[in-house]
Amino acid sequence: MAAKKKIKNNQFSSFLDRRLQFLIALIVIVIFGFGYYYLLGPKYKNVSFIGGSDLASLEQSYQTAQGNLQALKKLDSDFQSLGQETIDRLSRALPLKPDKAGLFTQLEALASSNGFGLASIDIQEGEAVAGDGTNVLGVNQLNLSFLLRGGDYNSLQTFLDDMEAHLRIFDVASINFVGEGGSYQVQMVTYYQAL
Repeated sequence: MAAKKKIKNNQFSSFLDRRLQFLIALIVIVIFGFGYYYLLGPKYKNVSFIGGSDLASLEQSYQTAQGNLQALKKLDSDFQSLGQETIDRLSRALPLKPDKAGLFTQLEALASSNGFGLASIDIQEGEAVAGDGTNVLGVNQLNLSFLLRGGDYNSLQTFLDDMEAHLRIFDVASINFVGEGGSYQVQMVTYYQAL
């Protein structure tokens, strides 16, 4: 009986020796098959789905970005070609800060050049509001209320013309005639950059 067992073990052992390479290759193929099916296959399908269906939209986004880049380069070259004098004028039209003292000096000079005395002035800061009621991004405003004394109606028109031609932007909100003797209560708005 021991001899039969030994013969069966020898036959099994020789069978394994002959088929060992085949069995190892079969096991490796099965492992790779399961690995692909459960690990790599879903990821490959996901990547190929995203890449294949969105290629046109990615190309469109790229073209849009290229167009935006060209527009920015043109704006930059236009800005560089302006010159320092033009940039300074733009900075005076829309200053970087409220500059209330400078504004007071400018108003006083304009008033006196037109035969008025600046009797009182009130300057309040606020946010710039567009015509539709929304805030203007990057711009704040100064609300001015001042009393002009002296001068006549023609002097007031000349004063307003000078304000319109002034480098700094002014919007007239209201003008009220106060009593007799050429006094005017003026309310205006001017703007500055909100950094």
